[in-house]
Amino acid sequence: MKRFYALLTMCALVALSSAVAEADPIEIKFGITTPVNSPLDLAVKIDMAEFIKTRSNGKYVIVSYPGCALGGPDAILQSLQRGSVQFAVEGSANWSTQIPELGAFDLPYVFMTKEDAVRYFDSESGKRLGQICEKRVKLTKFMGIECGGFRQINTTKYYPTLESLKGIPLRSTASKAHISSIKALGMNPIPVAPSEMSSALQQGVIVGTDGEVSGSYAWRMFDICKYNLNPEHLAQLYVTLASGRWWKSLSKEDQKLFEEGIQVYRKAFTRYLEEKQAETFKKLKEEGVASTWWSEEEKARAAQMGRAAWETATPEQKVVLDEVMHTLYKK
Repeated sequence: MKRFYALLTMCALVALSSAVAEADPIEIKFGITTPVNSPLDLAVKIDMAEFIKTRSNGKYVIVSYPGCALGGPDAILQSLQRGSVQFAVEGSANWSTQIPELGAFDLPYVFMTKEDAVRYFDSESGKRLGQICEKRVKLTKFMGIECGGFRQINTTKYYPTLESLKGIPLRSTASKAHISSIKALGMNPIPVAPSEMSSALQQGVIVGTDGEVSGSYAWRMFDICKYNLNPEHLAQLYVTLASGRWWKSLSKEDQKLFEEGIQVYRKAFTRYLEEKQAETFKKLKEEGVASTWWSEEEKARAAQMGRAAWETATPEQKVVLDEVMHTLYKK
């Protein structure tokens, strides 16, 4: 009888351990506003997901929700604060209404090259932006800023020069700095929600929109816009935040795990972005979309015009601009 009870006890322990081993992994939601299979989406659902799954022995699973599947910029911030979403990445322009300092980067020619942007965000001044983000949006944790190159201007008609852009209605975000930037370069900014861009282009409300080229391609902007201009006027920046409430609930070991996972995602994003942009420009050429790059002289003229927009910066944004100029250009 004792042997029988011992056998039952052993079976029960085996069953219990099997149940624990087979317990459902904890889903970590990562909200992304760029489309399915964009560089951000790929970096999260492939590289970060595999890293977290492997390193946590299946305890956690990262699930990417691209294309605003978890809501727009304001909704996703609220979800982060509640802890119902663990991570989110969004363009700096769309979060600048909540974090006004980010609006400084919606002004033209703050960064003249992508390398300048990377160098700034790696500096001590750039890292202090993280503390500002957390201060502005309570119950969130700053995880980093990525530079996705520069926005391109995609239009339904051919506008190859600075002069030819004068007066054209171009889609803008709700960011006041973004609106000022478009005005400073002589265009007429028209705020349009991302979901309404295609219809606004088709109806002629706007004749173009600016955005990172691979994202614009994924949103099928080039079905309508057959011209692509590369003035390199606005850096495309992506801000990653985590839920502060959820983050504090983690052990130190798990916090380190996710910090390492974010670094994996950031490096992968850069790789996917370069591949995607090269692939996209090749596809645009094959599909008859005309791409134009400005000369350094044309960029310099545009940068000089764009400085007028800097005068509209808020006091908080002017502090950021001063720090960028001092850090990068010793001005």
